[in-house]
Amino acid sequence: MSSDESDGDFEGFSETDVINAEQEVLAAEERLRVILSEQGIGDDSDGDLNESENEDEGEEEVHIDERGDGGDGWHSRFDIYERGLPHLFTPRGNTGPSRVMGAEKEVLDFWQLYMGDQFLEFLINQTDSYANYNIQHRPNDNKMPWSIPTLPEIKAFLGLTYQMGINRKPSTKLYWSTDPVMVTPIFSSTMTRDRYTQILRYLHFSNVANEPRQGEPNYDPLYKIKPVVNHLNNKFGLEYIPKRNVTIDECMVPFKGRTLLKQYLPSKPHKWGVKVWMLAESANSYIQYIDVYPGRTVRTEGSLGSSVVKNCLEGANIAGQGYHVYTDNFFTSPNLYLELWENYDTAACGTVRNTRAGLPKDIMCKKPVNVVTRGDHQFRQKGALLAVSWKDKNCISIVNNTQ
Repeated sequence: MSSDESDGDFEGFSETDVINAEQEVLAAEERLRVILSEQGIGDDSDGDLNESENEDEGEEEVHIDERGDGGDGWHSRFDIYERGLPHLFTPRGNTGPSRVMGAEKEVLDFWQLYMGDQFLEFLINQTDSYANYNIQHRPNDNKMPWSIPTLPEIKAFLGLTYQMGINRKPSTKLYWSTDPVMVTPIFSSTMTRDRYTQILRYLHFSNVANEPRQGEPNYDPLYKIKPVVNHLNNKFGLEYIPKRNVTIDECMVPFKGRTLLKQYLPSKPHKWGVKVWMLAESANSYIQYIDVYPGRTVRTEGSLGSSVVKNCLEGANIAGQGYHVYTDNFFTSPNLYLELWENYDTAACGTVRNTRAGLPKDIMCKKPVNVVTRGDHQFRQKGALLAVSWKDKNCISIVNNTQ
């Protein structure tokens, strides 16, 4: 470019320049949206918050007034206080860790808090029982001599298993490879490969002789893992009392092996696995209670979401103590929140699907009046509940009684 061209007067952007710039901005926004979506950040991925604008067409617009939707009890007269007295926060003890670990303690000491020798002895006995059961009933398939694992041996077995989760290899036998490229000396120096695979084959947490079969009245798809789940839940509660704000959500434990518990969720980062509901403290994500989803074969009383929330509160031993629980739109409903408020002394807050019964439909529809541009919002209250419709990229609906 010549000096004349570079030093000339700027005459402004042409219409083409502006159009191109706008297109580049839109393209950049779309790339960012895709990246955030892939990482689970941004719009709620559970359903109704991602509905397209085309689906809004044809829905009747309901104008907002103080009476709410046809006198359904929801209103915007906030000079009237309807909630009653808030719950006092009365946890079962001092919140936080139940014991103080010294600075000299190591990772293994913290692990021992939750596993402990007593539980490991239980694991050894159940594994030995299952091994003897197989040797007795299928001797031709179990010819390798068996000896009950010792306590140090089962700890070594678990340690090697944890290490496999950190140092990933295509197959178990490669951890005992002597190839200079693949060798991992700690495995062969700790335990032979045959002994490791033998313990792994017989590893058990429950008594196979008492296991109820499918079709029997007391059949439980969680029977094989229930002892370890119950043990961990008990330890979670003993070692820590959560602060007031807790959250309940689902987690996918990646697994592609054989089990009736395996779920397929294509929208999740790990599509195959075992679904687990978890109650955790909001401040530090400490897990207080886990509830393994047994699948649709087990029917719940009421909706699944409501049952999960109540089971988690009761299982974590925090019901009736004035806790605040935060949920996403899979769980949230006015009926659940009222039940928690009245019967569990628990307040709640969370996003809600507009299809839930009992919502103020004048503001919780796909296209509420006066909730148009980003930042617009409308409030309604009814008894102990507050409903909020807030415009972000989409309309976000929230039900709350924690404030």
